[in-house]
Amino acid sequence: DGYMYDSIYAYPDFLYDYPNMGHELVVEEPGAILNLLKDSHLRQHIKYVGNDYIAVENINIGGDASILDRRYQVLPIDNVQNSSGIKISDIVGKSGREAFLRSAQSSLEIKDIRDVKILADEKDEENFTVARHNGHWIMKGRVSYSDEYDKVEYLDFNINIIPPAELVNYDELCLSWNAIKTKLPSAVDAYASPNEDMLIIMDIDTLYIYSLEGNELSDKPIGKINLHEGEEVVMAEWATGVYVERWDKHFKAKKPIEVYEKE
Repeated sequence: DGYMYDSIYAYPDFLYDYPNMGHELVVEEPGAILNLLKDSHLRQHIKYVGNDYIAVENINIGGDASILDRRYQVLPIDNVQNSSGIKISDIVGKSGREAFLRSAQSSLEIKDIRDVKILADEKDEENFTVARHNGHWIMKGRVSYSDEYDKVEYLDFNINIIPPAELVNYDELCLSWNAIKTKLPSAVDAYASPNEDMLIIMDIDTLYIYSLEGNELSDKPIGKINLHEGEEVVMAEWATGVYVERWDKHFKAKKPIEVYEKE
């Protein structure tokens, strides 16, 4: 009836170990979705995907195209359709909750946001996500508040805590961010391989691949991948050991993006 409702599904891929076994994705019947729709649309933007968790931004859009609400959620991949996200204290403990609250309060003070009403239940532990910043994964939170005109505003803030291994596996960068910016001033992100022989640097529209030896980058990129408008990184995983052949076979069967040699 003209409404849009995003719903994320996760299911096992058996095709590598059992290539002759067909596996169809079973989704809910449209009728089951209709009772979720009232007078608004729901968009779910994927912000991060890890081995065990997925982070999304839920955007509730009214029938007049106005944004009614936008919240972060981190969901277990094995229960991705759960309506409630995990709390930051579920994965980082009490220190995570304290860091969330301290960072929220500090950000409000820095932005000189005073005499506003923090909306009830908005300063909660579920409203967080995982994001990139200067070559590393960080945790970000969000609070919403209403101003003197009762207009709802949103404040995103960095949470002063390192993402735990349950959320982020490998997150090492063998060069300083300053050294990367010196090599490519337009850089917005970078990813180093586990054996420190390759560095991928990203700017607004291209991924550049550099070789790395003894903390020294190659003079020029050895390859590049052009990005489409609006594309962003939601996962950074490296295959090692026996998984290299496994992922290589998987991606080659999926019409992979070609890496162009940089002239």
